[in-house]
Amino acid sequence: MGPGEYIKALREERGLRPADVERLSQRLADDLRNPDYVIPHATLNGIESGSTPTIFKLAALAAVLAVRVEHLLLLYGIDITQQRNRGETGARIESAEQRPIAPLRVPLSVQTQLVPSDNPILRSLPAGLQTRLGPHHRFSYALIGTKDDILWDVLPGGSFVEIDRNQNAVTRFSWTSLSQRPIYCLWHGEGHVCCWCDQTGNVITIVPHPLSRQRSRQLRAPREVSVIGRVTNSWQLGTLQN
Repeated sequence: MGPGEYIKALREERGLRPADVERLSQRLADDLRNPDYVIPHATLNGIESGSTPTIFKLAALAAVLAVRVEHLLLLYGIDITQQRNRGETGARIESAEQRPIAPLRVPLSVQTQLVPSDNPILRSLPAGLQTRLGPHHRFSYALIGTKDDILWDVLPGGSFVEIDRNQNAVTRFSWTSLSQRPIYCLWHGEGHVCCWCDQTGNVITIVPHPLSRQRSRQLRAPREVSVIGRVTNSWQLGTLQN
């Protein structure tokens, strides 16, 4: 798999559309006051097709995809750890790769995040749980943010969830308790969220738990929100209770 194909796989694994990458990179460019960080759709298509991105585009991709710049540099044969050992050159590279990360002040654990298939956390899970993980071409996995209380105790912060990408259409049926109501993983402009939702036409309503501090929201699909899939399993990593 070439660098561009790998970057495309990372993007699709996170449920990001080219328009999402452009919007998020534009936000980063605005924060840093440098238009070189913007990744238009055509530029992204070129990168994923095999062209080599500039350092600014690569840094923006790292921020948008929530990976370290070193990780993407390795795809293009640049080992930043070796460069750091060479002194001054490594210092210049380190300074360049750290700039776009600075605005991302919120720790990843605070927000709900999809877990890439190559993330070390999957290998650090207990063996019994690892054997229960489904194939990554169908299932994605996510960590619920520690401050995400949208589903209160139904899906508490810090939970590890399995998402079936094949079930990416909001359905309704007669559930008899809140725990039976289907939970979906959504992507919108502020990130990922695992929640209850209703859909009328192209309008998706995010429905919080009655005890949650968050309010319901209405977003239009697919321009403002997309359904990644349905949450089919969840575990509390502290107790490993399914």
